Amino acid sequence: MHLQLTIVHRERNVVFVYTSDNNYVLRVKEYITKVTDIPVSVQKLSFGGVELKNNTKLKEYHLPVNAGILLNLSQGYALRYQVYVKVSFRKNPIRVRIGLGTTLKQVIQSLSSSLQVPAEQLLLSYNDRLLTEKDAKKALIDLGIKSDEVLDLTVVDMWR
Repeated sequence: MHLQLTIVHRERNVVFVYTSDNNYVLRVKEYITKVTDIPVSVQKLSFGGVELKNNTKLKEYHLPVNAGILLNLSQGYALRYQVYVKVSFRKNPIRVRIGLGTTLKQVIQSLSSSLQVPAEQLLLSYNDRLLTEKDAKKALIDLGIKSDEVLDLTVVDMWR
């Protein structure tokens, strides 16, 4: 059976995983690592109060097709998720510390506040792809942006 898992950390959707219930929990954790850079060794996944063990197949937990899986991190692991934003009128990029569920809109609002430029005048791009209004509600991680990646910021002049 195919599963559509939503991995949730601190009440925010972090990763969506499409997998077979024949896969092991370890495979899900490896996918989370691939997407978020969070090491497998610090991930603790649970469903319905039960911790999911690495060497157990997902079907052993009788998960519903659209299960929400809780992601907790081992105590002492500091989740360091940040991006850098290159701005044409600044020498050094701006470091923006964000949470796993931080949306594009929230990043733009933060940049707007720190640069004293209206949010409507800010355009962000990643890997030569303009991030548009339809991306605004998506978390950066859902847009394929990992920690320590560089975004480009363009300030657009608005004519009145």
